[in-house]
Amino acid sequence: MLLCDNTPEAEYQSHSDIYRMETLGSDGETHGRALDFLIQQSTSDIIGIVDSDFFWLNPNIISHVEQLFQQGVKCYGCAGYYRDWQRVIDVEQPAHKGDLAPVCWGMFVTRELALQHTFVCTSYEGSQKMYTGWRLRKHLIENNIPRITLPGYEDSEDFNICYFGEQDKPQGVHFLKGSSWRIGETNKLPNILQKGSSLWNKN
Repeated sequence: MLLCDNTPEAEYQSHSDIYRMETLGSDGETHGRALDFLIQQSTSDIIGIVDSDFFWLNPNIISHVEQLFQQGVKCYGCAGYYRDWQRVIDVEQPAHKGDLAPVCWGMFVTRELALQHTFVCTSYEGSQKMYTGWRLRKHLIENNIPRITLPGYEDSEDFNICYFGEQDKPQGVHFLKGSSWRIGETNKLPNILQKGSSLWNKN
């Protein structure tokens, strides 16, 4: 597992086992550069990319993904799903609709594909309602790359929290923006993770 912390210097706490990257710019620039760096460091044929506030709930997600990729899948992960995405990107950028390809907050992709496009989204691109990793999604969509995109749905008690996959057994959960403005609400995470994981423990 490779981790990179791009927390601003004033808020940074040292961790010896995590890559450190001090970058300037918008979230799309700092996030994108960190992902580009980690992908360069990786060596496996399949790489998994997750945000700090995304969690896979399927206890066998690795073997599940390996089987799918052996069958020809090149990318597997979450749809672009939360209210702002549907309200803005689905309307203004229909070619980037959330259900068309996985997004980088929770995805597995071949390293070969991940290396082909930078994940950086500049401030100018952001002003046009683009997002981190949009070039890879564009490539997946336009070239009809074999992929599986998990549908999203909102938590019944907090619409900002979104699950992905079947409602009886979600593959993962995204605690939206939990690493920034929702940091004060991380006390909700244990219950959210337990709620999702318990569905996999049913007979």
